[in-house]
Amino acid sequence: EAHQLPDGRWSAVVDTEEGWEHNDVGVTGLALLALMGAGRGPSTPAVARGIGWLLANQSSTTGEMPSSKEAHDWIYSHLLATLALGEAQALRPSPAVKDRLALAVEVIFAAQNPEAGWRYESPPMGESDTSVTALAVAALFAARAAGIEAHVETAFEGARNYIDKVTEPGSGRIGYSALGE
Repeated sequence: EAHQLPDGRWSAVVDTEEGWEHNDVGVTGLALLALMGAGRGPSTPAVARGIGWLLANQSSTTGEMPSSKEAHDWIYSHLLATLALGEAQALRPSPAVKDRLALAVEVIFAAQNPEAGWRYESPPMGESDTSVTALAVAALFAARAAGIEAHVETAFEGARNYIDKVTEPGSGRIGYSALGE
């Protein structure tokens, strides 16, 4: 909480280092998840300010929450922020948060690859990896716990198919983007 900025976010920028601002959405999501995991609810001042900052920075038309979609890893920030919103909504339901969470979830659905996993691109370009896929599943799981049900099971089924595709049958070793990697 001591590092939260007055506008409600946590910054990825250390001292005068520049170039990481596009990760403020993800860092704020991580900070909120840590606070809520430590028992601070959505109505506590730090969590409420952080949730407010995420909602203020979410596109009200597309639902995207990246600070900079130009960054190739923007989806990590979006997924972490969506996960935080899902946790907050599950802990303390709010119609306003639920509506914005639903928009954020639509971005996740739109980014799912035909092979059923996720990577950095939206619209998807056919590549997937297990780290983005796992985080997308976590965000969708939190959204489902918060009452967002539509299409979630289909997305989970696709993710299971992708993980099965990159898992070695004998050892159970899961590859990063392909079997054996």
